[in-house]
Amino acid sequence: MDKKIWCGVDFGSSKVGTIIGEIQEGNIRILGFSFEETDGIKEGEIINLGKTVDALQKAVSRAKEQAKVEVKDVIVGITGSHIEGKVSQGFVAVGKGRESGEISEQHVAQAIENSKTIQLAQDQEIIQVIPNSFRVDHREGIKEPVGMLGVRLDANTYIIAANSTSLRNYELALTKAGLRRAAFYFQPIAASYAVLDEEEKESGVVLADIGKDTTDIVVWYQNEVIHTAVIPIGGDFITHDISIVLKIQKKIAEKLKMDHGHAYPDIAPEEENLVELSRGKTKKVNKKELAEIIEARVSQIMNHIKREITSTEYRDRLASGIVLTGGTSLLPGIDTLSEEILDLPVSIGEVNIAHDYSSNPRFASLFGLLYIVRHLTPHKPTKGVKSKEIKNALKKMWEFLKENM
Repeated sequence: MDKKIWCGVDFGSSKVGTIIGEIQEGNIRILGFSFEETDGIKEGEIINLGKTVDALQKAVSRAKEQAKVEVKDVIVGITGSHIEGKVSQGFVAVGKGRESGEISEQHVAQAIENSKTIQLAQDQEIIQVIPNSFRVDHREGIKEPVGMLGVRLDANTYIIAANSTSLRNYELALTKAGLRRAAFYFQPIAASYAVLDEEEKESGVVLADIGKDTTDIVVWYQNEVIHTAVIPIGGDFITHDISIVLKIQKKIAEKLKMDHGHAYPDIAPEEENLVELSRGKTKKVNKKELAEIIEARVSQIMNHIKREITSTEYRDRLASGIVLTGGTSLLPGIDTLSEEILDLPVSIGEVNIAHDYSSNPRFASLFGLLYIVRHLTPHKPTKGVKSKEIKNALKKMWEFLKENM
């Protein structure tokens, strides 16, 4: 049986996660999973290299111990306001003159490659090219053009670009931890492959990953990525609000949010909790009052998401609504409040795999690193885009990971 071992590293807002998995005939088996909290990363950017490297080494070491394998080369998930998505097109001539020719995998690869010739800021570079669909002469919306006849092939792609310096800092952290980057992926797109099914992506859906410092969104329609955004507000803003309003330390505010928080005051219980403060002091906190503090900031996040969705042409085409992931999506009542603001169905995302943490939406993007590899890895003979992506976009990854296959 053909089986391969892959390792993913996810640089989150407040943690570094590592996952090691085996992919065999399209099935994923988790061999190792670990995460380490860190304040070395803020809003997707490394702000303390030493702390980031320390967290990375600890997370990788524990995952390797569980998996009983050695890893060197890793697939990396990143986020941050420096990341930008753009729709692009690339084309290639297939026939000679007006005579049609047969479209090959090489034509597909070249059309995708040509779509990368877009204008970027000087400090940006492309990390991901997502082939959405193709046009063969006048025929639109083609997913697998190989073997068709045509004069011209156009590739419609979605390109993810990131700040070059930020990428080099991530690579430096990996190098100092004894690792090597095989590929970068934008976290919410990775999470999409772990949480969303094909029907949701086809009918129209938004994945919103609410992290500590940022909220990342990706809009899917007809199985194509049509919009992405990074909103610089996340769950830590809620914690800060609780700390300021209730005049308690931030670490106590975080625990209060996680243990007793509610995003929808109308259904929050009228109860008081005795919270232990520093120096032996205590404070009574009303759960409904706590919910009102949380509601204000969650409403702000949802209104930002609403603006991003409205900025596209697909606001009324999202039949599958919004799927929330990230730690903040665990707040009771967040789906009810979100539905009121967004006027769309809202659900909480889960990864459909047997693992202790798979039901926790906080780790969707980490699990997603294995899912996106599975998506790009043919487990039976294939033709067209996916096999060509393997030969090109994932060529390095294959070479890097041969020792673990």
